[in-house]
Amino acid sequence: MSTDHSRVEDFEGFLRAPKAPGTVARNTRMVRHLLAGCNPCRENLSTAVSNRAGGYDYGTAFAGAQSSLAAFLAQAPAPAESPEVLMAEIEAMPAEVQARAVGESRYAHPAFVRHLIDASHGLRYQDVEGMLRLAQLARTAAEGCGVEAAGNDKRLSDLRGQSWRQYGNALRILGRLPEAEEAFATAQRHLDAGTRDPILRARLSTQTASLRYFQRRFTEAVDLADEAGQIYSELGEKHSLASSMVQKAIASLYAGEAEDAVRILNQAIPLIDADGDPQLLLAACHNLVRCYIDLGRPEQALSIYSETRELY
Repeated sequence: MSTDHSRVEDFEGFLRAPKAPGTVARNTRMVRHLLAGCNPCRENLSTAVSNRAGGYDYGTAFAGAQSSLAAFLAQAPAPAESPEVLMAEIEAMPAEVQARAVGESRYAHPAFVRHLIDASHGLRYQDVEGMLRLAQLARTAAEGCGVEAAGNDKRLSDLRGQSWRQYGNALRILGRLPEAEEAFATAQRHLDAGTRDPILRARLSTQTASLRYFQRRFTEAVDLADEAGQIYSELGEKHSLASSMVQKAIASLYAGEAEDAVRILNQAIPLIDADGDPQLLLAACHNLVRCYIDLGRPEQALSIYSETRELY
């Protein structure tokens, strides 16, 4: 749990306008703290209520919150079999049979869809074709999933949005940029119809930022990385914040702003979970080396390379 507690002013803003633009991440942070029994946040909520006891339409505020929370927290029924068992079955099938099978109700379950998404993501450095294949299976399984299995229609939209996002990212890595653009647009439509979970929006922004700098649309890439970073910062997700900062730095570097990239990377590196994601640390250090080369400072570039050589 992050120690970034919501202020009295945050709760007052929520009670005045629970659905105000740009407040989804703030509201989600508040809810997560309150559900975890965070005493400072409970005290700040009580203060906000007592400060303006007659000034809020509590019915409107909490009715909207209840609707959003019900969708966000709804639990899908557990699958009859574990995702690992289902994956073993699918992998034993011929490739032409797999796509048909995952659309059946036995496999079209949120737990298995998320397992396919995670498995696809895990192949990004060693088997990009396999990454795309599993992303396609995840997308097919998500499209075959029903509302009852997902918990509600908003959770189902979230699930489909995640599967299309992973499919788009696999296409992007393979260099199929127009198709990736279409897949990310489809993911965005699904997420717009979902619970509006800010973490899902941030992940889509992060991966779309990668697409933008491959398209040489560097300003858009920086803006998307900033949007994701703000959400991660508000939710206390330090490692994800570091990832978005590395993306912003790379876009800045490609745009010819090496000094800005150095500043951002030096802020991001201490936030990286080096044991959990050594590839991200390598990407940050590698691009920092390149920044110093572009800036005509080879001694610093060589020093950093020497310190991080084991990462390669």
